Amino acid sequence: WSEQMGGCFRIHGAGGGRSPGLGAVAAVAEAEDGVVDIEPRGGRLLSFWSDSLVHSVCESYAAGGATEHRWALTVWVHAARSEDIAFDGEAEERHFGG
Repeated sequence: WSEQMGGCFRIHGAGGGRSPGLGAVAAVAEAEDGVVDIEPRGGRLLSFWSDSLVHSVCESYAAGGATEHRWALTVWVHAARSEDIAFDGEAEERHFGG
């Protein structure tokens, strides 16, 4: 990934800047312009409560063709209460093995 390729995940909130790693929520609190961009690095998983975090994805460019294309997967988990979403070790084992 390079900055010209775009595609950063943007957190809108208090205070901006770019967070190359973890700690993005803390970076938002310290940001000056109200946003933090999280770079789309390979092997990165971003998980958050979408109803609690004002966010967007910046436009991306794949000038190099198919070798620069990125893919994203969106998963929605529905529950009446967030406490109802819990880790299930047995289900994890069935899905992903040991």
